Amino acid sequence: MSQKSTHDRSEVLTLLSEACELEHGLACSYLYAAFSLKQDLSEGGLTWDQLQKVRMWAAQVFHVAAEEMLHLAQAWNLLSAMGGMPWYGRPNFPQPCQYYPLNLPLETRPFGLETLDRFIAFETPHDPNAKPLEPKPGDPAPDFRTVGELYGLIADRIKALPEKFLFIGDPANQVDRTLVDFPNLTVVRDRASALHAIQVVTEQGEGTEGERDGSHYFVFRQIRRSFLEESLRAEQTGTVFAPVRPCISNPVAFPHPQLGAPGANRISDPYTEEVADTFDSVYILMLRLLQHVFDNATSDRPLLQTFAAGAIQLMAAVIKPHGEALALLPAGERHYGAATAGPPFTIGRHVPLPQLPGPALQVAREKLEQLQKRLADLAEAPQAPAQLRRAAANIAQMEFTPGKANPFSHHHHKNREE
Repeated sequence: MSQKSTHDRSEVLTLLSEACELEHGLACSYLYAAFSLKQDLSEGGLTWDQLQKVRMWAAQVFHVAAEEMLHLAQAWNLLSAMGGMPWYGRPNFPQPCQYYPLNLPLETRPFGLETLDRFIAFETPHDPNAKPLEPKPGDPAPDFRTVGELYGLIADRIKALPEKFLFIGDPANQVDRTLVDFPNLTVVRDRASALHAIQVVTEQGEGTEGERDGSHYFVFRQIRRSFLEESLRAEQTGTVFAPVRPCISNPVAFPHPQLGAPGANRISDPYTEEVADTFDSVYILMLRLLQHVFDNATSDRPLLQTFAAGAIQLMAAVIKPHGEALALLPAGERHYGAATAGPPFTIGRHVPLPQLPGPALQVAREKLEQLQKRLADLAEAPQAPAQLRRAAANIAQMEFTPGKANPFSHHHHKNREE
């Protein structure tokens, strides 16, 4: 590797931005698989005992997806510490194997053996003895074969670059749990804290050599084994075992060339299409709130706390039931028969919230009010699933008022030093 690439800030910022894209994309892929798992006996195809296992798989995948969002937030802190900005853009689904050097497609597909194998491949532990890939001409950063190897490349450059040269971000702009409720979020001020943050992310993803229990890699392998055992047991006993909702892959509400995902499958049911488009708007508002919190040029603490709490509320109380509802709604009988849809997670053209507190609060409130009305109207339709009505009821309770207690919070974290 050349001296230039070893001591280059832009290279490490590029690698961190790629990490942001991957963590973000993987979180959405994992969520989609979890949404596709049945959650009630009334859906058919499951005994009571089987349903308990399927619910456990879904809970495990939801937990992994939540940790991927923590990894995204951690990468934002790393970027801010090194002179970058939080990057929350990513390509829309689907993307082919060639998009990232991992040689794996990035897609939203329902739960199944093929999907689990892809998840395991993403989280496969990196072989530390593997020879680094040679940089390709014109590439701003080297290639990598696993997510773990990507973080290894980032760590190598943090160790190689002079500490005072690299860490130029204002420590006051680092985000900790006094602002946003992400467990294990590390404040990055220097080389030691940066390497600790990367170690936490790597251990949660692939585990450590000799200790994989609890890692994403271990969890997906465990689910895969349990899924195969349950499938074989059902086959041997002649029992029906159909744990997955008939969701289509890579759904999109309103396809457009600017989305950059020509392989997406358009939802053709008019009502479901509107529900899906509203889901994307809620999802994007959540991202805009988080981006404002992690932006290294925003500093109004009461507003940042309000936006951080609002983003968490949207994730848990609105996006989750909204996504479950889409996995139950028809994708479009003419094109897909009895198949159901799923959340698109589409990112279109939009801009971050303004950095100034007053305009940022006004824009966020306007969008929240618009989404409250859209969801309320959709929830009144006779075909609206109970999950969609719950999402509408939850978002109706939300407001962005700095200094006011979070109506969804059941506990408050004490401020602490990281």
